[in-house]
Amino acid sequence: MISDEEFNRIRFYFDKTKGEYDIDDITWNDLDMNTIYSKINRTNSYIGREFLYAMLRRQDFNKEHLIKKNSVIDMFSKKENIRRKIQVALCNIGNKSDISVYEYLTRINDEESRTCLTSKVQDLLLLIAIILIVINNKFGLVLGLVMIAVNVATYYSHKARIAPYLSFFSYVIRMNRSLDDICTLDCEEIKDYQDRLEIIKKKLYKLRKRSFLLANSSISGGFFDMVMDYVKMLCHVDIMKFYSMLNVIKDNKEYIKEMYEILGEIDSLSAVASFRETLPYYCIPDFIDTKKYISDDSNLLVNSNENSGKQHTPEDSEKGDENVLVGNITKYICEEVYHPLIENAVSNSIETEGSVLLTGSNASGKSTFIRTLALNALLSQTIFTGISKSYVAPFYQIYSSMALRDNLLGGESYYMVEIKSLKRVLNTDTSKYPVLCFIDEVLRGTNTLERIAASAHILGSIAKNNALCFAATHDIELTKILKHYYNSYHFREEVLENDIKFDYKLYKGSAKSRNAIKLLSVIGYDKSIVNNATNMAGDFLENGVWEVID
Repeated sequence: MISDEEFNRIRFYFDKTKGEYDIDDITWNDLDMNTIYSKINRTNSYIGREFLYAMLRRQDFNKEHLIKKNSVIDMFSKKENIRRKIQVALCNIGNKSDISVYEYLTRINDEESRTCLTSKVQDLLLLIAIILIVINNKFGLVLGLVMIAVNVATYYSHKARIAPYLSFFSYVIRMNRSLDDICTLDCEEIKDYQDRLEIIKKKLYKLRKRSFLLANSSISGGFFDMVMDYVKMLCHVDIMKFYSMLNVIKDNKEYIKEMYEILGEIDSLSAVASFRETLPYYCIPDFIDTKKYISDDSNLLVNSNENSGKQHTPEDSEKGDENVLVGNITKYICEEVYHPLIENAVSNSIETEGSVLLTGSNASGKSTFIRTLALNALLSQTIFTGISKSYVAPFYQIYSSMALRDNLLGGESYYMVEIKSLKRVLNTDTSKYPVLCFIDEVLRGTNTLERIAASAHILGSIAKNNALCFAATHDIELTKILKHYYNSYHFREEVLENDIKFDYKLYKGSAKSRNAIKLLSVIGYDKSIVNNATNMAGDFLENGVWEVID
């Protein structure tokens, strides 16, 4: 399992290249995406690990780009020989690093250039000492011992300061070397990558000169590496090479960044191909255009999906059809969706063109289901892989508000954290893309009366704001209050004498049963508590008044 410290390094590239529609931290944590990342991560290099993390957080609303990604993923699945050669080339770059490669690329301008005059003088004195020793001069021996001590001491002093950059340079050199193996492959699916990498390789040719001085092997070194370590300590050749390459790196920073991103994407797509092979089944998502237009000619609503009566195109505008975009028809269709982290997961299907309220007993599967729907949409929009037999929907901005907790350091209660989380959904600009949001137990951090009233209007506002919302709740009242905006679905259970069994299947309509009190009995609560609670709940449902306990 990847540690939190490691994730902080892995996410650096994502943090420094954030886009407008990235998955935010709340949604990422709600969906346990660190664990999902670990399951998908079969990358061969550290840059692949960094890029895959960013890929999973970066919603790609370009269908052509997603199709291109998929062609490369398919290539990795079908062309084993090409896949193996690319993986070997990426493995030689190295999959372990104590630094974020991208972090040091962004910081490279902070390191000042030097002439290394001191190191050159020390090397000259060491050479003089060796010559004097050869002609049997005792002074030469003394000078040699002194210079060895001085060179070793100053070497470690210099190296301690630039050690992270040395690791970074070594990584860049190995990245550059990998281009030789990747660019010579006969593979149409990666031809665009190869063309760009050929240009980069020519731009970075200076990095190859005596690069062995910095490019440590990605695996444990042999005898030659051991000898070179002593040469470096005595002669500072790697430090001098570092400063001679520093300006080359600075001048070609953008090309190195592009090389990093291309190799990272190739490695990430290789990992996705491996991930797909572990799934019981998956689908290629079908992203549809569901924009709504008003036609000035007919004053009628025009849907631009393929099933509508009229398709709005740029040509329409040229013909004088002044159709005006007014929003999107929200839609979510999936067949037999399942959660990839759950062994023998129960699958479910749903087709809705409006928001959904999920009701059901405790532990019946509501929360897992909405997480599964969210994950299905997220993986579809990032790695073009649906965890279902089919998935049809427009592109969505995905948000969730589920696994929240008190912010003790910030002095915020659970309720404050929750309402801020929901407000970010309400504040999202939906003019370009609709919102797909998932909410578990709306406003659970407050009293029943205000929870139902506030939840009704918050959920109603979300549904009316060009959004598709899946919300799980125990408040059955909401299904009636929001019936014009939300479709009702539920999970049910079978109550046995000493047990409750769930089938985890989705049913239309709202839940009719409650099991919270029954669960008290199942785990061994005193019968008087269970019976009295049951009677009290029944009285309230009948009379609308709570009984005072004597």
